[in-house]
Amino acid sequence: MGTKPVLAAEMIERALDAGIETDWTTGDAVYGQHTGLRRRLEARGMHYVMAVPMNQRAITPTPDSLCAEGRVDQLFADLDKMFWRTRTRLVCPRSPAAGWA
Repeated sequence: MGTKPVLAAEMIERALDAGIETDWTTGDAVYGQHTGLRRRLEARGMHYVMAVPMNQRAITPTPDSLCAEGRVDQLFADLDKMFWRTRTRLVCPRSPAAGWA
């Protein structure tokens, strides 16, 4: 037994070891805030898109310096809006659409 992110990492690794081909995965904030899961995916060469809580701290390159560190909500608020487009996907036929940037 383990946490959801640990179990997910083990399942993904078993699938890859069994020959299932995939280059990327996604996850909600439960998975995205788990550093161990992200590192295990990176070690396997997997790309990922993971949600994180808005108070998660991150480091990102900036036009003015090598990096900026801060909360993800503040870092994203500082990005140039012309590089963002909102995408909508249908969660399921009985639920409302979810917005993605």
